[in-house]
Amino acid sequence: MPEKPNSAAASVPYLKQVRIRDYAPLRDAKADFKPGLNIIIGPNGVGKTRFLSLTSQLMDPFAIHTVGVGCEVVLRYDEDLLITFQQPTISEELAPSFRKDNASLLTVHTIYGTKKSTGEDMYEALMSIDLEDKLPETILAQHGTPLHRMPLADIPVGLVYGQSFRVQTDSLDDTSYLLNQSLLIKYLFNTLRFSFSRRRRYNKVNSPAALFSVEEARTEITQVFTSYLDFLNPYLAQYSPIGQIRLSNTFQIYDNAAQQEILVKGLVLEYSIAGSWLPFSALSDGTKRILYLITQLQMPVARFEQQQSASPNFKLHTSPRTILLEEPELGIHHSQLHSLLQLIREVSRTSQVIMTTHAPQVLDMLGADELDRISICSLDPKKGTQFHKLTEEKQDQARVYMKEVGFLSDYWRYSYLEEVETA
Repeated sequence: MPEKPNSAAASVPYLKQVRIRDYAPLRDAKADFKPGLNIIIGPNGVGKTRFLSLTSQLMDPFAIHTVGVGCEVVLRYDEDLLITFQQPTISEELAPSFRKDNASLLTVHTIYGTKKSTGEDMYEALMSIDLEDKLPETILAQHGTPLHRMPLADIPVGLVYGQSFRVQTDSLDDTSYLLNQSLLIKYLFNTLRFSFSRRRRYNKVNSPAALFSVEEARTEITQVFTSYLDFLNPYLAQYSPIGQIRLSNTFQIYDNAAQQEILVKGLVLEYSIAGSWLPFSALSDGTKRILYLITQLQMPVARFEQQQSASPNFKLHTSPRTILLEEPELGIHHSQLHSLLQLIREVSRTSQVIMTTHAPQVLDMLGADELDRISICSLDPKKGTQFHKLTEEKQDQARVYMKEVGFLSDYWRYSYLEEVETA
């Protein structure tokens, strides 16, 4: 019998409702969700991926939006927080703004009880009602293998410690874009960047003659990677074919004294499969995807403590999130998918998970009293993408089947579960 979602998931803010307008094929699509686990089913081509993608963009607190006019998001705190995305009014257009092409950009409006606010991004709007630090982070776990050709995970990357901290890659793609496609990459480099800034400030006060050294850089890199990989490796060993990952010891550090810089070259991860250490390129596509999904689900954030020495002083923690998960079953063997679903279920006890799937096996995560967590996505010729919950009649039929015949996955295969009833 599947475990029920922990009530802890309901004690933190969660995504209660999303309404997407004018984002083909989502002409006017509204979906309702609960804390904890939510599953979206439906055939190909009905707009599920587009829905998750735009929802992820709308939930970025610092994003400046050019699409999404008329869209609405409802977050549940102790009461509903309504967030809408609108074209600026005349008075807003006349207000001072440093944004380019101001007329094409949307403003964010919030209503929380009797409080109302407006901002150029969500963070600014939420500051006026003191909710900016309570917004759960939204994570999009895409389909495919996004870690392919990613700095550090797949290809070597360099660092520059100088007047500032920089990441150097040989890719022609925008480096900042690449670093934000995966939490594994993003959080590691964010922690290195912040740790460098703290050490540099400390050295300016206590050792101004030597702002940064080769040994300090090596110590910092080693400590950050060791902390993160020690956190991740037990999850990888339990839920994936990867025994553990490590930072390759072949990276080099140079003292570019003429430019007052420390250069780091060749940072790349290695992966243990059946006792052999391999590069990312030697992993199967399914293993690459499992690695990506586990890190998107479980990658911790560094919380730095009060600085009392030059050494990085932080602890890793995972906070409740909203995780938008696209078809986790793609390219994964059914036995490994079973393990991954166990992890997703565990994560949903403290975070909200909204996942799409075409795999009947995924529905077996739900108990008989959780059928209202299923959303059916369909494409109406006139209305575009639509979301529906199971009717009470269909829920009762499914419960009878689960009790007397077999699994919910079988009921999906052999019944009309996805059929949308029309008035």
